[in-house]
Amino acid sequence: MQIHLKDRKSLIYLYVILALIIVVKFLETLTPFNYADSLYYGMVIGKNLSWQSLKDSYLTVCGSFQSGLVEFLQAYPISKMGGNIWTQVTMQAMHFIFGQLLAGYILYKNIKDKKIAIIAFIAALTISVDSDFFLYSKTDGYLASLGLYTFFSIRKRNNPYIIGLLLGLIPLIKLSGLLITAPLSLYYMIKNRDFKNILKTAFVALALTSIILIRNYIFTGTPFYPALLKIFPGDVSQTPREYYLSALSSPINSSVLLRVMKDFFLGKMVFILIPFLIYKNKFKNIEIYLLSLVVFGIYVIINGGISASRFFFLCFFLNIFYIGISLEHARIANKQLVLLLILVLVDSKIDKTLKRDKENIKNIITNNYHKYRQDKIPLSKFWDYIPENSKILSDEFSQQFYAPKGVELIFGQCNKKFEPFRNCTEEAYSNIERFDYAILADRYTNKCFDKVKNNEKIYEYGRYKLYRIEK
Repeated sequence: MQIHLKDRKSLIYLYVILALIIVVKFLETLTPFNYADSLYYGMVIGKNLSWQSLKDSYLTVCGSFQSGLVEFLQAYPISKMGGNIWTQVTMQAMHFIFGQLLAGYILYKNIKDKKIAIIAFIAALTISVDSDFFLYSKTDGYLASLGLYTFFSIRKRNNPYIIGLLLGLIPLIKLSGLLITAPLSLYYMIKNRDFKNILKTAFVALALTSIILIRNYIFTGTPFYPALLKIFPGDVSQTPREYYLSALSSPINSSVLLRVMKDFFLGKMVFILIPFLIYKNKFKNIEIYLLSLVVFGIYVIINGGISASRFFFLCFFLNIFYIGISLEHARIANKQLVLLLILVLVDSKIDKTLKRDKENIKNIITNNYHKYRQDKIPLSKFWDYIPENSKILSDEFSQQFYAPKGVELIFGQCNKKFEPFRNCTEEAYSNIERFDYAILADRYTNKCFDKVKNNEKIYEYGRYKLYRIEK
């Protein structure tokens, strides 16, 4: 196919814009994000492997049973790099590369018109809804890019064993991936009605998924932890049971529904274009958008009152792909493509990215990263007062990634060792002196925590207070 000079120039301009956006988004991963899940379990499992076995790390790190394959694969490099800011930003960069950046590249490769493909790539990189979740050291981006790759494998009718492998890997990354695996499995059965192939795919997918279910059952007594605790209560301690039963069982309400529906439409581009393209293309390729709606619908039904769009990030990429191939069939002019690019960039919040990049570069050049980390993650300053191998009691404080080597933190969210202190048994009261420090937010009132407060307070930030416990 011959490309006109004008089209070549347009492509060059688009590639330059894409390259610049990739650079500024990558630089944004150098921000030390203050995100709780990453700092209390996501990266902590790997860090603790430098002095613990994997089993002990699972048992002592609260939240470890919400982790999956990604945290396991990260464990070795983190254990070697240690608990420092460079480890954190490296893991953030990995999440961006194999999440948002990879998803954008997959979209680019699957849209034939290269101008539209580049705009789709840019749209994937500049999603403004919960965009920080693509930059945290998390797993949601990995889930979305793997889900997107699985979708294209099904669409291209790849080997049934390969599709089974992909479907099984999704929940192995994180159990919430079942919200993606279920609709993709349904899509596969509709696209491929060969019963033998479906059985082959199901066998591989279930074999892989069973790994994380068996692990959860062995350690918590419930395969779907932290979900379905009413049906499978298991051997879960009181505090997390109360939290997850409240969070995951709360009914969807109108305000939450409106908020997540707004997120689903991504902004002006999707909201304006999808109804127009459905009409213009006479429902051609509508199954892509319907699949996106099913993924979103399952999230709304299962996830109750939690308005977290990261659980349906796959929908964002499916929506972008539907728009991309629909625009191919609509054969829109270059001027309309320019308008589309403007719509994408207007919704991008790229100004926030540039502001962070400027701050990151300044702190790297001035070698001010330690203070920068303290400013961005103020609770990490607690660990400057605590020596290695200390034993700490806390009623709520959980951010332990920056803790010194050998520190053991007993706190309320999911550690069974905390329960006696919450209820303040006589044995717990007499064991307070076994701890070296306590970090309290005054979440519970009883004589155990009153006893802690009789000790010297050495640091305070916000509602958290650090006490040195006298022996």
